[in-house]
Amino acid sequence: MVPTTIDMLLKMLKNEITMYEAFRGAQIGYKIKEGDEPENDISTQLFRNEIKDEDLPVKGIFFELDTEDIVDYIHQLEEEKMISKKKTNPTKTTECARIPYGIKFKKV
Repeated sequence: MVPTTIDMLLKMLKNEITMYEAFRGAQIGYKIKEGDEPENDISTQLFRNEIKDEDLPVKGIFFELDTEDIVDYIHQLEEEKMISKKKTNPTKTTECARIPYGIKFKKV
């Protein structure tokens, strides 16, 4: 998991950049060991130089946008971005985002 900007997340979801590019661009990341419930997850902070390529998404992999949930999520982020532009800096980082379960990927 990595903190990211809304802009970066939108670029990744719209296939403008790969998942690898989005993750590799982060200065810090968090390795998550999932527990039986989200509150039991254990996270370890890693700095950019500690993040290994093999722990990142495979290079060249894009999202396959074939679900309504992803389209809805993109619209939600675009609305959040517009609200953010009115209130604060649009490049402010968001909370760490987890990719929703059930998303398919494609390699190009």
